[in-house]
Amino acid sequence: EIIKDALGSLEGIMEVITETAEKDEVVRTVRNLTILIKMLGSIEPEALEQVMKSISNATVSATSKKPPGFLQLLSQLSSGDSRRALEPIAAGLQASGSSIPKIKKKERAHTSRHGA
Repeated sequence: EIIKDALGSLEGIMEVITETAEKDEVVRTVRNLTILIKMLGSIEPEALEQVMKSISNATVSATSKKPPGFLQLLSQLSSGDSRRALEPIAAGLQASGSSIPKIKKKERAHTSRHGA
């Protein structure tokens, strides 16, 4: 009797797991996690460590002084190293934007603003 109940419960659990695993959201999540893991695996650990140290140092430094001026930030962003770092980010944003479905603009009637 106990074994029969346990097997029945196990069957119910497996049914729930199967139904959940077949949902589109779960499939997309697993695929996205796989892509993220591959992406992280392609980054050299030393490079990622250097980025994390720089962010940590900049965060500590930012808490101990006044915020940089606009021109100082612009100067940092215009350096060759910053532009190299921004290039993959810009490419990712561009790819992301191109994958968003475009909304077709409705044709507007040519009327004046004042209704005349």
